[in-house]
Amino acid sequence: MIKKSNIHELTKDEEFLLSLTNNQEIIVDNLKKQKQLKINKIAIMKVIASLKAKNIIECTEIRYDFKNTKISTGLFGVNRIFLPSSDIFPTLVASDTHDFITLKTISAQNHHDFKQKFIEEVYRKQEFRKITKSEACLIQGFPKDFKLPESRSRWIKLIGNSVSVPVIDKLCKAIIATGVFTN
Repeated sequence: MIKKSNIHELTKDEEFLLSLTNNQEIIVDNLKKQKQLKINKIAIMKVIASLKAKNIIECTEIRYDFKNTKISTGLFGVNRIFLPSSDIFPTLVASDTHDFITLKTISAQNHHDFKQKFIEEVYRKQEFRKITKSEACLIQGFPKDFKLPESRSRWIKLIGNSVSVPVIDKLCKAIIATGVFTN
């Protein structure tokens, strides 16, 4: 949040960074996409620290990653929470990325509404739990009763290092359908 006091004491870099705000907010992920900051070699975090030290901005760190296409750094030990409405799951990884599941369904009017409801109804109320062994097997395409060690660290390493069975099945069928092996 930007404060109006002390604005006259700004450096060029600080002024430029403040010109990129959105509704009085500085969103670091959006700043990292700004080519002009890279061209001018402006160190975003250094400028933010300077603005904070001058009491021009107040920092509140909020990180939410609502994409299921990559492993994020997560939020306080929670990387991904899968919803019952999810029809696409990224593969699990051997390092046990702190993936969770919720049985709570969220109905929303738009993406922004969905984020707000998700944060309030699932994340803050901690309406989620770790993925079980049988759920991990299903996500990776193994039968629910696939035999694995009891230790979570052992079975998540095995499941996470495996190749997703349905993906390999589709790839093999697509390769065979090309006719490359008919001769």
